[in-house]
Amino acid sequence: MKFNIIAYSKDEYISGHTAYNKTTIKNMEYAKIPERVIYGSIRNISKYKPTKVKLFIENSTEYSRIGLNKTLEDQLNVQSLYRNDNFVIERAGLYPKGKEIGIEITDMILGIISVIIRNAYAVDSNGEILSNNLLGKKRFIYKNRLIIESILENTYYFEMNGLDRLTKRDLFPFWHEFIIRFEQELFLRENK
Repeated sequence: MKFNIIAYSKDEYISGHTAYNKTTIKNMEYAKIPERVIYGSIRNISKYKPTKVKLFIENSTEYSRIGLNKTLEDQLNVQSLYRNDNFVIERAGLYPKGKEIGIEITDMILGIISVIIRNAYAVDSNGEILSNNLLGKKRFIYKNRLIIESILENTYYFEMNGLDRLTKRDLFPFWHEFIIRFEQELFLRENK
């Protein structure tokens, strides 16, 4: 499996654009950004091998309300035709939680990577637990660190700025900081 993760700050896009309403901003956030990310992943596969793509999107009230699956299907098929690419979005569906293993795995991996990048304290300097929930997540990640490392090797992390640019970031500095902090927290707990 390979993953592309894009992080962005909505505030970077909103500042200086007071003419846009919430609907326009949500359209960018829920439709345009995913469309560009997916297009970047499936374009230029091969002119000689037609590629049929199925999109699996976790259902939410917001996605259902705006018809995200249909919007992405239409926009990507138009892009393929316009750019003379050789892919077609055969189906784009919204799937509820617990029904599609790929969505569940993706959700879990995003959660793990979020915990790693944020690297919040679960234990204070006196060894007192600040959050049992966070400490449990960090223990799980640490215990499965060899598996997590192999996932991180196949994960591309980008930060998008307000200038329509993606900056590729290495996940391993985040990973190493996470390991160091968690081992410090273990030490503080044991020597409390």
